[in-house]
Amino acid sequence: MESRSAFFTQPDYRPMRQYEALRAYLHEGCSIEEAAQRGGYTPGSFRNLLTRFRKTPSPFFFWPQPESSGAAVKPPDPRPAQILALRTEQGLTIYEIQDALKKQKMPASLGYIHGIFQKENLPRLPRRAARAPRTVTAASWI
Repeated sequence: MESRSAFFTQPDYRPMRQYEALRAYLHEGCSIEEAAQRGGYTPGSFRNLLTRFRKTPSPFFFWPQPESSGAAVKPPDPRPAQILALRTEQGLTIYEIQDALKKQKMPASLGYIHGIFQKENLPRLPRRAARAPRTVTAASWI
């Protein structure tokens, strides 16, 4: 019976010692010196413990939640496939692709789009004069 009693009177597990020392000071009204002695701390280290506890007074102070075992998996980014489709199937320029992505609520910078082109070794489009001429609308003159 004595060994079971020692488990509660002289805890070895650090969170248990912290809890008992803080409980003695905050709940039972013991002095800092007496609470520090109960927990096996010096008065200075107990004051540090008390300060840290007062900043985050919750059960997680003593028993922190376990960290997740792995990083959260991000869903795949649909933009690269869409960029390649717009370029290869429709022959759009980098600016036209950027506008199309904006309309689809998938914004991308010119640098990001260009990086996809480089990664896939897509050649630059020929200059506009060699391609179909640009259509001029009334809105472009304003």
